[in-house]
Amino acid sequence: RDVFRWTSDRQDIDAVVAALGKAQTLENVTLDKCKLRDEGVEKIMQGIKAGNHINLKKLSLRQNNMGNKGAESLVFLLQKSTTLEELDISENAIS
Repeated sequence: RDVFRWTSDRQDIDAVVAALGKAQTLENVTLDKCKLRDEGVEKIMQGIKAGNHINLKKLSLRQNNMGNKGAESLVFLLQKSTTLEELDISENAIS
């Protein structure tokens, strides 16, 4: 299983996005409590899209103070993925 887990704060987000873009395969991405906010989630989704990781099984973005704009950036994954089994966006600021 390919797992990507990061629990730091947002200061290293560009490095995370670069790593996501270069990863060969990913099944599980956990980015909980990283203070990503909308901008960070949008960048993360750009990295996932750049790496063509639509085959994710699990994506967890809990407790990142993500709002509606960040949630909207997830749409492409939800539309393209046929393998996503679990998406956790709980404890965010989505209205």
